[in-house]
Amino acid sequence: MRPEYDRGEDGFVAGSIVRIKTRNFMTYDNVEFYPGPRLNMIIGPNGTGKSSIAAAIAIGLGFPPTLMGRSKDLSEFVKQGLDEAETEIEIKGWRGKRNVIIWRRIYGGSKSEWRINGQSATATQVKEKVGSFCIQANNLCSFLPQDKVAEFAKMAPVVVLQETMRAAGDPRLTQWHAALVEKGAEAKEISENHERDVAKRDDLKMKLSRLEPMVALFQDRKEQEFRREVLKMVAVYAELREVTRAKKDMKKEVADLKQLLTAVQSKRQPLEALRTDQKEKADKAAVQVKKTEDDSKDLMRSHRQAKSRLDRIMEDESEIQTALNRHKLVVVRRQNEIQRFRQRMEEAQKLLNTPVDELQAEFDTKRQTKVRAAREQAQQHESDYLENDRWFAMTARTMDELSKKQQTLESIERQRENEARRFDPSIAFALDWLAQNGDKFEGKVHKPAMISVNVRDRAYAWQVEMCTNVSQRKTFICENQHDYRIMLGLNNTTMPARQNPDGSWSQPGKVQLHLAAVEVTEAAANPQRPCPPETLAKLGFEGWAIDFVEAAPAVAIFLMQNCNMHRAALTRRPANQIDSDKVLQTGITTWITKDDANRAIKSRYGKGAFQTTTTAPVPARAFNLAVDQDAVNKLVEEIARMKRETKDREGPHQQLRQKQQKANEVARKLSDDLVKSATPEMIMVSNSYEIYLTYVDRAKSSLENVEKQPSPEALFATQRAKLQELASGRLRPLGLLRDVGDKAVDLAESSVLAVLAQARTKANFAAIEDRYKTGDVEVDELRTLLGEADFQKMTAASSRIKAYLQESFRDLAQDVKEEILRQDTAGEIPSHEEARQNLAQVESDLAAAVNVDPREVEKYEKIRSDLEKTERSVELDQQSVAKIQRQINRILTEFDPALDTLVSVVNDKFSAAFARIGCAGEVRIDRVEGNFAAWGIQIMVSYRDGDALQILNAQVQSGGERSLATITYLMSLSDMARAPFSLVDEINQGMDQRAERNVHNQLVSVTCNSDAGQSFLITPKLLVGLSYHERMKILIVNNGAWLPDPLDKQQRFGSLKSCLTKYKRHHAAIAVT
Repeated sequence: MRPEYDRGEDGFVAGSIVRIKTRNFMTYDNVEFYPGPRLNMIIGPNGTGKSSIAAAIAIGLGFPPTLMGRSKDLSEFVKQGLDEAETEIEIKGWRGKRNVIIWRRIYGGSKSEWRINGQSATATQVKEKVGSFCIQANNLCSFLPQDKVAEFAKMAPVVVLQETMRAAGDPRLTQWHAALVEKGAEAKEISENHERDVAKRDDLKMKLSRLEPMVALFQDRKEQEFRREVLKMVAVYAELREVTRAKKDMKKEVADLKQLLTAVQSKRQPLEALRTDQKEKADKAAVQVKKTEDDSKDLMRSHRQAKSRLDRIMEDESEIQTALNRHKLVVVRRQNEIQRFRQRMEEAQKLLNTPVDELQAEFDTKRQTKVRAAREQAQQHESDYLENDRWFAMTARTMDELSKKQQTLESIERQRENEARRFDPSIAFALDWLAQNGDKFEGKVHKPAMISVNVRDRAYAWQVEMCTNVSQRKTFICENQHDYRIMLGLNNTTMPARQNPDGSWSQPGKVQLHLAAVEVTEAAANPQRPCPPETLAKLGFEGWAIDFVEAAPAVAIFLMQNCNMHRAALTRRPANQIDSDKVLQTGITTWITKDDANRAIKSRYGKGAFQTTTTAPVPARAFNLAVDQDAVNKLVEEIARMKRETKDREGPHQQLRQKQQKANEVARKLSDDLVKSATPEMIMVSNSYEIYLTYVDRAKSSLENVEKQPSPEALFATQRAKLQELASGRLRPLGLLRDVGDKAVDLAESSVLAVLAQARTKANFAAIEDRYKTGDVEVDELRTLLGEADFQKMTAASSRIKAYLQESFRDLAQDVKEEILRQDTAGEIPSHEEARQNLAQVESDLAAAVNVDPREVEKYEKIRSDLEKTERSVELDQQSVAKIQRQINRILTEFDPALDTLVSVVNDKFSAAFARIGCAGEVRIDRVEGNFAAWGIQIMVSYRDGDALQILNAQVQSGGERSLATITYLMSLSDMARAPFSLVDEINQGMDQRAERNVHNQLVSVTCNSDAGQSFLITPKLLVGLSYHERMKILIVNNGAWLPDPLDKQQRFGSLKSCLTKYKRHHAAIAVT
């Protein structure tokens, strides 16, 4: 697989470096040297310009300055103090063609001027020319500068594979791999689309299966509705047919009935005349009875008028009593109802003749002087009691509102606890366990900071939270070792499944708690801050992180000892307003601004400079809810005060109730004593007028302006006159009632005679009527038959039905018309009754059927259309995946063998090289199934007996071990390499002497054989007694600002050439070996 080099007679392969010339480039003023065709060892002390040669090759051939890992600016490659630099690289040309000379001038900072073989050129032309020789200075597998040595071990396996394929093996490997990556990504995308389409197809099928019953119901209903339309018209058609037949039969029946009715009526003439005579007598008797009934009604009307007048008199008396109530006078009310008119007249007269003035005055005086005072006192107590009741009700409402506010404020901590329970089941387990086993602890076990810490000002919540990590926010805090050991015993115990506050269930498992024990002391609670508050304020900070935290002392101490919250400065100002240098000078290494969080670490080497890490803000998740504890405490104090005041008032309130009851009892007792001491006349008046006097007492107690109204004595005189007048007025309606009674006796006798006469005539008429009706039945039956046999109605009905049928038939749907005509032609039209029954059954089925929304059917049709499209898409995806897989398989048939051959060759050489130095090494392909972009080469190494092979990376192996693996891998690639030259700069740094000697000897063996290309090895030092090959070329760099003058004979080492000649002469034996 290795490509054949185009090697000239001078030993140089096409594309190798024949000559390098620089002017004012990095450390060189003006230098020109000629490397050999194979291994070139460039040796010289540090700082003399060895790496400048590698830079001259890369920069001179048009590769970017970042390739060297030193600077991004071309001006950095111009010698210090000068404005421009030049490089000239001569490249071996293809067989039979001249060498290519690429000249570059760097000037004006980053500007360049190019020439190819003396002709002006562009950077693009230079790049094309260099690329035509397969020069890969941008591939770490073939060009490894000093500052990029460490990066080789950091390369991911994917990059190692890509760089290896570029540097060695079949030149089509990279193209094949790129095609595989592209096809794999395309296949993955189509497969993902296929999976989505399959899921969509299955979902659509499921939706269709759910809608199919509804669609079936809809179709069934449509069929039933079609049958209904057909049966409606069939029923009308059947009715028309039956009516037409019945009309013909009825015409003959009507003629027969008329003839029979005429014969029956001629036989009933005499009986009808007698019936008429008895009917007239019965009518006269009925008139007489009616007259007596009218007279009775007149008497009843007179009775009602007299009674109405008497009722109005009684209503007037009631109105007088109501008026007396409005004027706070006693209303006289009768207790016994007057049942008879004369008795009412006598009782009214007796009541009017009673001298009530003196008795009433005496009775009122005693009630006013003794009872009033007791009732007023009771009313005052009742008023005070009701006022207290209103105060209690208002206080209870206020306390209820304050309690709700307190619950609202305290619910924030419960919200945080619920969130913590959801976040970690172990926290939920520990909280429940603490609630049940609190008596086992000597001190208090504080809940984690994510629950117990309160940041009152939410603007600082994210800043405070960034001072902590998740483990610290989940830590339970104990105040002594005893409690800490108890909590520690919970770890790794079995935790059952638990229900979270949101209703979900957590899985069972092992308890894993974060615990801490702190000692609460004055010193721990107030540690030293980096600077005084005044200095902090001058720097632009509002305070330390701990200043914004509300927590128990133990929790605050934990946050300061573990999170350094007493040393983290916070501000809401933008970052550009904070002078970080001044902040660091005061000893503050953690500060958080409005824009970012900053942490500075002082280096323990060199000048001890600070290295600052800046982090973008992260929204608070644990401390974003705040509890206003002061507000909660104020609410608790206010509720407690109201409870105390309520308790203080309860005793006097009950005493007021007792005083009110006692005063009412005294008033009742005084009233009873007055009744007992009254004369018989006063008792009679009191019984008759009790309600009236009660109203007067209540009116007098509620209205204080009675003095403005007429005196009770004057009102009594006026109302008594009215009562006497009304009593006299009662005599007339009573007299009328008596006269009505007398007339009623006489009218009753006349009424009896009239009724008897009416009964006799009715009996005679009934006998004749009975005989008349016997013949009447036959006539009625005949007439009924005639009435039922209404030929005109039948004709009209037939015409109406026919017209309706014709009109309706025009508006019918075509399919309905065709079905009706088909049934008529086939003789399938049922009877009218049968058609109605069938129609009723269809109507019943339709009423019972589910009324499906037509939109569901439209939805069904749309889903079915989508399903068809999706199934076509699934089929196309399957075809596309199959097609791409065939393409991938075709590429793999070429790519896999070529890659296996390349890696196999490299692995054999790499493993053998490591075995020669007593170590183990392996190179393998990491094939990731289904993802060609993730394929890589893993370089596995082991430097000690018994150790397993490990992947080469920058974290596991030491610098020397990484260098050994790197140079060994690069040497292993040499037999398969396509690049005309390779370069490694100071690869032997950090190697021990044994490894360095073995690597050197292998390098000489590999790079000096007849098939090897050009190689450059740059090193500041070499061991003695190393292998030497005649194809090697040693380039010793003797460059610097303080070189001795070679012409000065007084200097022992001024002439390097003389020194080398002398060294060869005295150490010939060593040099040969």
